[in-house]
Amino acid sequence: MQCYLMKGGHIALIKELPIDLSDEEAVEQCRLAFAGRVEGADDFEVWRGARNVYQHSPDRGVFAFSSKQAVWP
Repeated sequence: MQCYLMKGGHIALIKELPIDLSDEEAVEQCRLAFAGRVEGADDFEVWRGARNVYQHSPDRGVFAFSSKQAVWP
């Protein structure tokens, strides 16, 4: 699993998370990293492979779990 800390819509830092975490545990670890404002992050996402698990968007005030699959051409 990966936690992407975003800054201005671009990836500022990638934090690797253990693969045995539940989605909720991974989101909590990423939220803690985000709360510390690592690299001045203003947004974050949690991904398990090609699945977007969670996306935080302060511009829209949305905290939501997602089950969307990434689609690659």
